[in-house]
Amino acid sequence: MKKRLTCIECPVGCILDIEYNKSRVLSVKGNECSKGEKFAHDEIIDPRRVLTTTIGIESALFNRLPVRSRIDVPRDQVMDMIRQVKKIKAKVPVKAGDIIIKDFLESGIDIISSFTIEK
Repeated sequence: MKKRLTCIECPVGCILDIEYNKSRVLSVKGNECSKGEKFAHDEIIDPRRVLTTTIGIESALFNRLPVRSRIDVPRDQVMDMIRQVKKIKAKVPVKAGDIIIKDFLESGIDIISSFTIEK
């Protein structure tokens, strides 16, 4: 199989031509640095994204708190995880980087605050 992707690992933004099968990347062309090959492999074999969303918060000043996953989440699980995390409501005070949900859905992934809200 073949796929064309734009590498986002560095500012160059190389256009990658990738040949692959179900289990591995066979070749990568078009990358100007070694990061392109790793990006191609990760994107084809195990694509991941940082989960980012907002949840409700009990605050006098704000009604939403931006949160994100501490590490990348398998891309095919992102939308389901967002639906589940939106059911959570945080309480103040909360600081950027605080763990809001530890080991979310027993995935080993922590959901953390992206913003500080004191009141």
